[in-house]
Amino acid sequence: MKYLVILLIIASFTSISYAVPQLDPSHAFDYSDIVLVGKVISVEILSEPEVTKTENTSTERLGVVMYEIEAEKYFKTSSYNQTVTVTGLFTREPHGMSYATQPYLQDQVVLLYLQKNTHGYADTDLIIRLGDSQVVKEIICKEGKGVQRDICSVNGRNLSVLKNMNLNESDKFVDNDICGKGTVLVDGICQAIKTDKVGSDAPFFGIFAYLDNLISWIFGK
Repeated sequence: MKYLVILLIIASFTSISYAVPQLDPSHAFDYSDIVLVGKVISVEILSEPEVTKTENTSTERLGVVMYEIEAEKYFKTSSYNQTVTVTGLFTREPHGMSYATQPYLQDQVVLLYLQKNTHGYADTDLIIRLGDSQVVKEIICKEGKGVQRDICSVNGRNLSVLKNMNLNESDKFVDNDICGKGTVLVDGICQAIKTDKVGSDAPFFGIFAYLDNLISWIFGK
């Protein structure tokens, strides 16, 4: 009974480790060239997702979609444009192993984190960061203390609106993959970055021993 409990606890930790890591919104802002809220005015599906299954694995090549966005508010940019054309990657069946979602729909209002399209999808300059960009469910803006900025809460994220096209907090760009921290894009597939550490088994057996002693103490009472 004791060892069954230990195995169930370890299994729960193992299942969690295979999920994509939680993203930090501040990293998304730093890694993006443009951050904006805008309305989707056109959607063009360029390719559908493709799922490849083998005996033990299943991989998905993400679909490619091109959007035309009517910008409503800029939070970070080096130039202002009324409309922007961007590429996005998508899946038809969202799951915990990928940041990809279903494609946005025409007339939806979205919060987009955009970065340079270094992968060359659809030959657009910008691509949407997966996991960070999202449909806007709530946006509340109020006038900031400075004359050049208003403060907006977008789905609970506090962002300041750029009012002056010459005002740009940061030109910093990190060539980070659109899949987010801890993952890498390979042929349209977001994959976790694997690292091998010497002695990596030691913490595992240490946890096992700790759980063994703890449960022995509980069942021995």
